[in-house]
Amino acid sequence: MIFNIVFLSVLKLGLLGYFVAIILSSILSIIQLLIFGNVIRDCISNKLNMSLLKEMLVFSFPMILNNVSWWIINSSDKVMIEYFDSAAASGIYSVAAKIPSIIISLTTIFNQAWIISSVREYDNNKDPNFFSKIFSVFNCMLVLSSSLIVLIIKPFMSIYVGSSFVECWIFVPFLLLGSIFQSYATFFGAIYTSAKKNVNVMSTTLVAAIINIVLNILLIPRIGVQGAVFATAISYFLIFIFRMYDTQKYIKFSIEYFNVICSVLLLSVQCCIMIKIQHNIVYALSAVLFLVILFVNMNTLKNLKTMILKKINFRNIGGK
Repeated sequence: MIFNIVFLSVLKLGLLGYFVAIILSSILSIIQLLIFGNVIRDCISNKLNMSLLKEMLVFSFPMILNNVSWWIINSSDKVMIEYFDSAAASGIYSVAAKIPSIIISLTTIFNQAWIISSVREYDNNKDPNFFSKIFSVFNCMLVLSSSLIVLIIKPFMSIYVGSSFVECWIFVPFLLLGSIFQSYATFFGAIYTSAKKNVNVMSTTLVAAIINIVLNILLIPRIGVQGAVFATAISYFLIFIFRMYDTQKYIKFSIEYFNVICSVLLLSVQCCIMIKIQHNIVYALSAVLFLVILFVNMNTLKNLKTMILKKINFRNIGGK
């Protein structure tokens, strides 16, 4: 904050000042950790556990390549749209991607807690029901929230971005579908982490990144921005499918395939009709599909309600 004020407001360095502010703040954070975390002292006094350090490096190195691969999937679209189409098209894609990024941000918050719970459960009980229940609720929340967004996306975007970028709404539905697949993949990635199989996390994401680039090259010149949207959704879908089956080697838990498949198919149909039908009746059809998705996931919602009530009652009893 202080560096931003100094370099942007006082020194008027513009974009260069913004980057310098980020770099300096990161350097200061590292120095603070080295000093107050006693890292330097431990290095000097040979208190480092080398075997633990080696294990941590082996465990964490694949995650670096994994994050790079995720970055390629997320960022290559904009670069390749600008290359094969135009900067304006890339800008429209960037605006459209802001809505699905809300789902990804919420998933990231969930995943931080989910990884801890997954590791604890994997090390202690390996209860398949635990993983099944969490995934069912996770899937339910994702598809319902995405379906609701698809239902209101056209009027919402006309208010949110104004007339200049209003046409970008057409790319949001399938970007949302892609964000769901990404969220699924992240969920199963936590199981790899629990089993200390981070190489699998890295390899699946790396392959998907390569597929995404190839699909971008094939689709963007033919169908423009929507090609990048489809390429990303397909890449995320492939990661999800592979991880879903591969993680069964480490923890076998049941997946409500009917709910997942029906929900995704219904949401896909909803996305298609929102894009293809240029009549107000589309909102009625979309609302019906939302209600059908809600009906498909009704048992999960009932189970979630029961879990929440039990949690509340347990806390009330404990507080007395």
